Amino acid sequence: MGPCCPLHTLTAALAVAADAGAPYVTVAPGGVCPVVFSSDAGETFPIVVPSSVTLAGDDGGCATIDFDSPDGGVAVSLLGQSSIEGFTIEPALPDAAYVGIACDTGTDGSSPLPAYIQDCVLRGGSVATKTFPGISTPSSCSCLLELSGTSVHGFGTGVQIYWPAGFQTVVVTHCDISGNSVGLELWAPQGATPTLLGPSTWVHDNVGDQIDVDTGPAGGWTLTGAWIPWSSCSTPLIVSGYKPGYGIRAGSSNPTVTIGDVQFPDGEPIEGTDYGCSTSCGSQVAIDDPCDGGFDGG
Repeated sequence: MGPCCPLHTLTAALAVAADAGAPYVTVAPGGVCPVVFSSDAGETFPIVVPSSVTLAGDDGGCATIDFDSPDGGVAVSLLGQSSIEGFTIEPALPDAAYVGIACDTGTDGSSPLPAYIQDCVLRGGSVATKTFPGISTPSSCSCLLELSGTSVHGFGTGVQIYWPAGFQTVVVTHCDISGNSVGLELWAPQGATPTLLGPSTWVHDNVGDQIDVDTGPAGGWTLTGAWIPWSSCSTPLIVSGYKPGYGIRAGSSNPTVTIGDVQFPDGEPIEGTDYGCSTSCGSQVAIDDPCDGGFDGG
């Protein structure tokens, strides 16, 4: 909550925030680093961030959620218009199977509500034992997710996004998604044509495909970085480290995949090879932006 209302667990503080209508729960390390939150320390999983509440770690990266539930499950659940920022989320045991953050925001009556993940680090464990995603918007739920400044490593799927009907753009910016079985999984319903806006996001060195794309019939995705309006340069989406898998693989429903402002440092995005785009990909526009000056993963 704040210095006026110190509490020892996130579970308790978030419950008080929900009852009081307080907008923030903030971790105050008090000179201790890391500050570990676990069931042994009194937390109840999943840690639920209520609607319109921000759960904020400290600027020094000390706030750590240590998932130690013996039954698996979800570490953090985000409800409507909630946020989490500045946390490390990791398993207590290296082979624990769990979802780092799940998003189920509900709707305002017609459209999904947003949730925000910013400046977090999510760690799984041995990829060979992982089937769960690091960050997930389940198909049975409604969530307009915005993800920024976050790294996801060591899960079955790094980030799994089911596109919410009624919105055209999903934002994943300045993120590092690597070391998972699959990096980024995108799905949209029949006839939908959403856009993934991924400026300065690096999807790389995942075990299989870097990005898997699928839709219902007659659907498709556009994957793009972002042009800087006042210059001729862009902040591209970077896809690398994909051999022997695909950089971008279109699923069995044969969706159209349009690519723009995307860099493929490992080779040209040629269809039907062991890199670039799979044979069922649609139109492609690969941008090798000379203004970018390389990508540092930040």
